[in-house]
Amino acid sequence: MFQLPCKIEINQNPIGASLRYFLLIIGTYAFSTFAFGGYIPYEIWIGMAVIILAIAGIVIMVKYDKNRKQTIELTQEGITLLKNGKKTFISWKEDHQGYYDGTQFHKYFVPVAQVVKTQVAAKGRNIQAHYPFAGFHDLLITLSTKGLKPLLEKRIFEGKTVYFGPLRVSAGSIYLKGREIPRHEVRGVKVENGKLVLKLSNQLFSTKILVKDIPNFSILMDILLPESGNVTAVGDSSWSQYK
Repeated sequence: MFQLPCKIEINQNPIGASLRYFLLIIGTYAFSTFAFGGYIPYEIWIGMAVIILAIAGIVIMVKYDKNRKQTIELTQEGITLLKNGKKTFISWKEDHQGYYDGTQFHKYFVPVAQVVKTQVAAKGRNIQAHYPFAGFHDLLITLSTKGLKPLLEKRIFEGKTVYFGPLRVSAGSIYLKGREIPRHEVRGVKVENGKLVLKLSNQLFSTKILVKDIPNFSILMDILLPESGNVTAVGDSSWSQYK
């Protein structure tokens, strides 16, 4: 369970870093033994060379790993990224795009992997979160939706068009692939295998769009709900809130 304020550190792998340090020491030792073992006293010079090179390598690796670390904090006000001493902040109430990728990969109908990541972008700022726990991403998208939805609904009420990546939505229509589709023609909506599936009254086959390509997807779903009548999520547990 993730609660506010929620702070996480990502892109860290202590086991991987330790393994790299160990391999560096072993590799340095092996190289030194092979290259210099027959020419200088083994006990003194090789030992010193290994120690010096290992320490230098560890210092470089620690600095590299430190630069790879980033902290992300979620609050009621917005999302903050701290990376390399630089802070980036995006407010939930400002115009932004929130992307969610909860795609599952299958082999012979068996789930073998799942991508769980989110991205928030606004006016030249971009925050990406690759984190293994779907609950964190659900919280992020919930906060984003709560803050941005009133702004987008106000725009639609004023007669403006709102962009959702490959789709555009106005008060009475959906614009998709150059077509204007009256919203009352949307007869069914579901999320299946990481795709938004739209069933239109005048179309034999459903239209499918990757969820990960649709910014502010949760808000789009809320807009489509009155026209769709029923929304289901099939084959993608990451979108269970729409079941």
